[in-house]
Amino acid sequence: MGERREREREREIFNKKKRNSLDKKKTTTKTKTKTNKKQGVSPDKLINGARRVLESSPKNPGRVFERWPLAKVEICSDGVVLVRRESASGSGSGRSGGGSGDPQQNQKIQETTTITARLFIDCMGSGSPAVRQARGPGAIPDGVCMVAGTCARGPWPEQGGGRGEGGEGSSSSSGSSSSSSSSSSLPPPPFFAADVIAAIDGAALGEGVTVPGQFFWESFPAGGSGGESKFVDDDDEKLKVSSSSSGSQNRFSTKTTYMFQYSDLARPDLRPSLVEFVEEYWRRVRGYQGLNNGKKDDNTGDLFVESRPFFVERVLFGVFYTFRDSPLRPPRSWDRYLPAGDAAGLQSPLSFGGLGSLTRHVARIKRAVAEALACEALSASDLALINSCYSPNLSGAWMLQRAMAARPERPPPYPDFVPDLLSANFAAMEKLGDRTLRPFLRDVVRFDGLTSTLAKQVAARPDLIPSIVAHVGIGALLDWTKHYLALAAFTVLASVARPFGPAISSSGFLSAKSRFRARRVLEAWEYGSGLDWVYDEDKYGGEKERAK
Repeated sequence: MGERREREREREIFNKKKRNSLDKKKTTTKTKTKTNKKQGVSPDKLINGARRVLESSPKNPGRVFERWPLAKVEICSDGVVLVRRESASGSGSGRSGGGSGDPQQNQKIQETTTITARLFIDCMGSGSPAVRQARGPGAIPDGVCMVAGTCARGPWPEQGGGRGEGGEGSSSSSGSSSSSSSSSSLPPPPFFAADVIAAIDGAALGEGVTVPGQFFWESFPAGGSGGESKFVDDDDEKLKVSSSSSGSQNRFSTKTTYMFQYSDLARPDLRPSLVEFVEEYWRRVRGYQGLNNGKKDDNTGDLFVESRPFFVERVLFGVFYTFRDSPLRPPRSWDRYLPAGDAAGLQSPLSFGGLGSLTRHVARIKRAVAEALACEALSASDLALINSCYSPNLSGAWMLQRAMAARPERPPPYPDFVPDLLSANFAAMEKLGDRTLRPFLRDVVRFDGLTSTLAKQVAARPDLIPSIVAHVGIGALLDWTKHYLALAAFTVLASVARPFGPAISSSGFLSAKSRFRARRVLEAWEYGSGLDWVYDEDKYGGEKERAK
């Protein structure tokens, strides 16, 4: 009880100092706070806003069916039929929404057993049943990413404290938006900072290692739930319930943290299970967040580790996977079927897709779907043009994924190879500026940025070249060279063809379907080369990014 009270007293002192420091900073740096403000996106607000737009469309309002389990999709010559899966009682399962306040309307939606449409857009992710059927029962993912994380409250250390397993280990360079890191002796970032990708330790390989591989970290401030939380106690490493009051203070100190690892399924016997990976997260997360303080015993002088508790609000863990054969090419008989986002395989083997990857393609898919419906270009061959059959900037990212993975059967040349490579890569991009760094962080690989980064990295760290060749292998390098040359070709084609885009759109010599197909080819060159992402000059003299 005495130790618990001492910790609570330390948290109160820490929060008081934090509030005083922030209040002082707000009163003295108003201009800086306004111009450098970082804003996040609330998933609930984003989804609810999109739903309101869908349902309030003046021309053709949409409808949302919640908890409407899909049993199968029937493709017909004049449309598609979505069939609802009935529950054991035969009355269907769950409730349905739609945002309507009319109980009769909601009841009518709930009783609906089929939905007919002209086109079925599959947004069910890489685990979609239709995608699994299209890839075949024996399809094995070429890349996997194991993830474990939490949304938790501190108190986080403002500065100081060690990183790594025991508190005096390696650390990552950080700031308001740190990109990458390698082994160093820097303190952990403030709790209001963010790590996009951080490698604070070398690869964990060898005998006695339960979870082998190279671990990466991502963290950023997040809004807390403000309700009842759980905390990890250092006595028994178990989750215990602890009451917490709601308010801005709790939300402000809430942080989302992920630990992830790149791998494959070539040797399942040498890969950790998801349970083992989660256990490894609990073992390492304190060191990453700087919650382990190495102190010396006054009597013996020995170093020991004192762990601080942190309060867990949510826990996430899972396995994400991707295929080299991407974007997905559905069977030729699948007319009126269009996969989108992760379901289409439009995901990098580094970021593994998600909402951020989909938003890059939303405007393009929206235009293409509208044109396809207008000119009845709904055959499987026409719809396949929307996602293209090849994207060199997506395919070329596989060598980067291979370089960042540490597999027991093919260990890196030395334990700190991956952190060194990552640090050299980001150091080169930071010197080249935001025009190179920002597109890469958004999974947009461009020929100009990639070429200049490689040139600067080779000039700065030529000693890494033999280690890279030994780690990834000659075969992977040759395969990457093929995609690198294709990226150059797509860049030239997109640059030359861009002025002809408006002429094709307004051409009276081409049929509607021919114009649709021509525009899809132009978009494949543009997005495959990364030229869809451009920079605009800001009216205040700075620069800001704009995705078309």
